[in-house]
Amino acid sequence: MNLLKRVDEELSGFIQFGGILNEDLREEIALIFFSHLYDPDYDARENLSKLDLAHKYPNWYGLMDRLLQHQDLRDLTRNNEDLAFSIAKEALNWCKRIARQFEASGEHFHEESDLKYLSSHIQKAPVEQWENMLIKLDEWYPSHQQSWEFYRKTLVDSSSQAKESDASTQEKERLEKDLSILKQNIINEWSGFLHHKKHTLEEAFLDESFASYVEDLSSKVDQLSELGELLAPFYNFLGHVWNDALGAWDYVEWDKLEEYADSLQRDPHLRELADLLGRWNTAKKQVEEQKMMEPMPERDWKPNPYGKSEIIGIHHSSQLEAMLPSEIALLSSPETEIILSKKYVENKLLTFQYRSFNFSTSNTRQQEVTKIADSDEKGPIIINIDTSGSMFGAPERIAKALALAILEIALKQKRRAYLISFSTGIKTLEMTGMEENITQMIEFLRMSFHGGTDIQPALKETLKMLEEEHFKKADVLIISDFIIPRLDRNTFEKVQQLRREEGTSFHSLFVTRRPDMSVPPLPIFDNHWLYDLDNPKVIRQTVNHFEVLGDGE
Repeated sequence: MNLLKRVDEELSGFIQFGGILNEDLREEIALIFFSHLYDPDYDARENLSKLDLAHKYPNWYGLMDRLLQHQDLRDLTRNNEDLAFSIAKEALNWCKRIARQFEASGEHFHEESDLKYLSSHIQKAPVEQWENMLIKLDEWYPSHQQSWEFYRKTLVDSSSQAKESDASTQEKERLEKDLSILKQNIINEWSGFLHHKKHTLEEAFLDESFASYVEDLSSKVDQLSELGELLAPFYNFLGHVWNDALGAWDYVEWDKLEEYADSLQRDPHLRELADLLGRWNTAKKQVEEQKMMEPMPERDWKPNPYGKSEIIGIHHSSQLEAMLPSEIALLSSPETEIILSKKYVENKLLTFQYRSFNFSTSNTRQQEVTKIADSDEKGPIIINIDTSGSMFGAPERIAKALALAILEIALKQKRRAYLISFSTGIKTLEMTGMEENITQMIEFLRMSFHGGTDIQPALKETLKMLEEEHFKKADVLIISDFIIPRLDRNTFEKVQQLRREEGTSFHSLFVTRRPDMSVPPLPIFDNHWLYDLDNPKVIRQTVNHFEVLGDGE
C-alpha cells in the first residue's frame, strides 16, 4: 500500500476530525510525525518549520516541536512501520483530546459565545445588553477600564439622542450609523483582547498537559524498550500493544520471559525450525497448466472514405465542397455557369481527392496456456505443549520459546493459532488476536502442571478443533519428551483418518537428553524433529515428505 494512502487511513481520526488547525495542516503534521518516528534520517523539525504553523498557531507549533524532540521514542520506533503508526496515532489523538478539553473548559468558552452572538446581532441586540457586556468587559480586562467606560457612556448617550422625538430623520440615520460604528469598534477591541487571553490560557494549558503526557510517554517508552530487548528475536508486532496491553505489564514476570527469549536467540536451529513451520502450506503448493481461449486485441489503420486528412490528387466527381478554384471561377458569369451545371450533372467536376485512415481495434480469440497455482494462503496452527513434571526446567523453556516463535509467524502471516498446554489435564488459548492482548499469552506460557503426562486429552481437544470451520486442515505440532502412555485405538485411527482423507499434517518436536536415534518416531506424525538438550541442535528425522519442506516459499 502506498505510504501516503496508509497515512491517510491510519491517521484519519486526526486528519479528518482533529478539531484543531485545518485539514491540510493536520495532514502535513500526520505525515511529518510518522516519518519522524519511522525514518531515522528524516528531519521532521526542519519540515515542520516550513509549514505556516508558527505564525498562525504558535502554541501548537511549540507543542509539536517538543514532541519531535523526544529522541528515546524515535530510537524505539525507527524502521518499525506498525509501531510508528501506532504511536503516531496515539500521540496525535492525544493532541485532539486536549484541544477539545481546552475548548470545553475555562472562561473563554462562554466569552467566545457572547462575542459571536453580539457580532452577528450588532443592530438587533438591545442597548441594555451591550451596556451589561461592557460592565463584564470592565471586570475581565480592568487594565482597559477607561476604554470600556468611554464606550458605555457614548453608547448610552447616542442611543438616547437617536430616540428623541424631535430629532430629524436625517439626524436619526446619522446617529444610528455612529452607533453601528461604535459597536463594531467594541467588537474589534474585544476580539483582540480575547485572542490574547485565549493564547495565554492555551499556552499554559498545553504546557501543563504536555508535562503530564511526556511523563507517561517516557514511562511507556521505558517499558516498551525493555520488552523490545527481551522479545527482539521473535516479535515484530509491538505497535499493536502500545496502548491497551501496557497497563497490564506490571505484573508480568519478565525474568521468565527473558529465559524464553534467550533460549530462542542462542539457538539458530530452533529458530530455523520455527521458520520451517511457517512454510507448511506453501511447501505443498502445486502448479498445474490450464488451457484457455483468451481474447487477443488486434489493432490496425483502416481507410475512411469520408475523411479528409490529406490531398492525394485530383479526380472527377460531383462533390461541390471539394471543387478546384478553376471550377468555382465558372460561377463568375451566366454564360459559364451553365457549363458548371452540366459538369455537376455528369459527375465531371474537377475536385480534390482526399485520403484518411482511422485507427481501429478488434478482438480475435486464441489458445493460451496459463499456470494455475494452489492458494498460498497460510493455514491455521495448533500447538500442543507438554508441561508435565518430566518437562520441568530447560525442556519446558525450549517448548515455550518455540511457541512464542510460532506466534510471531502466525501474526505476521495472519494465521489463526491455538495453544494447548497439557499434563494430566489441559489448558487452551486461541492465539488469534493475541497482538491485542499479549498478557493472556504470557500468562498462559507461565502456566505449568508439573504432574504426570497424558496426551490423550490434548489430542482429543486437537481433533475437536480440527472440526471447527476456522481450524480445518490446520498444521498440528506436539512438543514433548513423549514419556507418555500408548494412544487408545479410537484416537490413533482418527488421527490417521485425518491425515489420509483431509491431508492434515501432524508434526512432533521431541525434546530430550541423549536421544536414541534407533527409536523410530511415532507413526502418527508426518515429520519428526529431535532436540538434544545436552548438545542443543535440532535433528531432522524424515517420516513422510519432510525433504520438500525445506524448499518452501
